[in-house]
Amino acid sequence: MQVITIADAVAANGNSDLILPVSYSGHPEAIVQVEITGTATVQILGRIDGDFSFVEVVAASSVDALQPISYFPELRATVSGWSSGTVTVKVLVGDSARA
Repeated sequence: MQVITIADAVAANGNSDLILPVSYSGHPEAIVQVEITGTATVQILGRIDGDFSFVEVVAASSVDALQPISYFPELRATVSGWSSGTVTVKVLVGDSARA
């Protein structure tokens, strides 16, 4: 297991992208945790590779969240509605997805 940070203490609106090197074995999954202090909304997006647009993986939320997801090699945390505090987004990947 490995915890990988997408966005660490983001304090503004915008996107934080993460490309995860991957070694597939079966159907890999991951867990995304979002921590919001203050006021902000966070949406988690994923895509298979740079040839495709990002799609919603975790719906936008303005509260802390923990969500299991299918593993995507590319993830994006989009922060909007930020007015104070910070946003931290981390991903827990198993042995089948190595970064």
